[in-house]
Amino acid sequence: MNQEQLVGAVRLILMATLPTLVTWGLITQTQVTDLTSGAIAIIMLGWSVYDHRHAAKVKAGLDALVASQDVKKIVTVPFPTDPLIAAAVADPGQPKITPVDPGSVIKVPDAGVGGTTQANKPS
Repeated sequence: MNQEQLVGAVRLILMATLPTLVTWGLITQTQVTDLTSGAIAIIMLGWSVYDHRHAAKVKAGLDALVASQDVKKIVTVPFPTDPLIAAAVADPGQPKITPVDPGSVIKVPDAGVGGTTQANKPS
């Protein structure tokens, strides 16, 4: 679940429950505004902490692989979607990390799923 989906789900839950609580007289309209703002702020804070932990793990893993003498080359997909991987590929200071040559990848029909699978061409 990405950030937009999470915020959308919380918004729908709040839109369904908070007016009901106001109708029953359990909370006021001002409290609804405060609760909504607070819930969204807490969710955004939690997502930010989670997202930065993920980024730190990816960066630490890449740094460890690049520093290892046992790793000669790290080959990524032709156009990485992860911004950290894309930045590492574009960084001239990290020559071990390179994208795969799109010409060396062939599409193989995936049996039963209807998609395709990428495979390296035989050398």
